[in-house]
Amino acid sequence: MFGNSPKITLWHLKGIPIRLDATFILVPLFFYQGLSLNLEVEKWPAVAAGTAGLFLSILLHEIGHALTAKQQQVGVREIVVGGFYGYANLKRQAIPRKVLIRILAAGPFANLAVFLVLWLALSVASPSEMSLRDLTHPVGSTLGWPGETARVLALVNLAMFLFNLLPAFPLDGGRILGLLLDRNISAQASNRIVAGLGIVVGAAVVLFGAGLSVILAVMGIMIIMINLRRLRQRPAARRQS
Repeated sequence: MFGNSPKITLWHLKGIPIRLDATFILVPLFFYQGLSLNLEVEKWPAVAAGTAGLFLSILLHEIGHALTAKQQQVGVREIVVGGFYGYANLKRQAIPRKVLIRILAAGPFANLAVFLVLWLALSVASPSEMSLRDLTHPVGSTLGWPGETARVLALVNLAMFLFNLLPAFPLDGGRILGLLLDRNISAQASNRIVAGLGIVVGAAVVLFGAGLSVILAVMGIMIIMINLRRLRQRPAARRQS
């Protein structure tokens, strides 16, 4: 999604190389700006924990794709984790529509699982009952920097779950919608519908993200560019049911 940046191989999982993209260096900057802590000295362990947590969040998303693919006898070339994105590179082979939808859905639902685990942990550790709305506010001094980091990571995973299900290329939601539409209309028509929605979604992300984070705004611009390109692209052949 973000081009060909330098990568290093960290390890292998079930024969799949896991690689770290150079753009991941942006992540600590995000956490340094995003964590709300009273004591400045506590920011550094929080930044380190948050960076590791976001790496694991993106990695678990992609492992969800990859392990589901392997379970469905679909080969995986590599898993790449970058700055605020990742991808599981599937091998070129014929993949039935239902199987590909399962593979695509597995990533966002891995993030939903991480969010639920963190929310449960914060609820157990918090002196008072924690609601979803409470996650939008700093946890305070009671839970310290571990609680604040867990809160931010919980929100990030919830955002990853929702964001990846948006109807836009190259997000999982856009690709799933394209596969569903492709059952009843031509591949060209489904491509145009999703790409058109993707441009609207990208514009909304830019407008919404401009006041929150430059990262969101940049991602929105890239979504617009990718979907504009998809409008000019000839779609692939119709997939099997």
